[in-house]
Amino acid sequence: MNAHHYKAAHWVGQGVFDGLTLFTEFEPRVNDIFEEKDRGDVFEIFIEGYLATQAITQHTEHWVVGGIPVEMRERFNLPNDGTPAASLCS
Repeated sequence: MNAHHYKAAHWVGQGVFDGLTLFTEFEPRVNDIFEEKDRGDVFEIFIEGYLATQAITQHTEHWVVGGIPVEMRERFNLPNDGTPAASLCS
């Protein structure tokens, strides 16, 4: 899977996701990240991977901030910069 999040390569390279088998292993790794923005980015990358690999979700497509199509932003009244919404599924 190729992640769409612009910081994915950085955080994957930092080993944040290495050897994870349970969400409870992921939580302390995220909590140890100092900057709130970085914690949010890591969580968004995790969710992107989850949506791409788990058949239990009922979505057909997903987008990351900055990649939400204009028609979807207009339909759901989302701002251009994605500030209030981290991602959108349909």
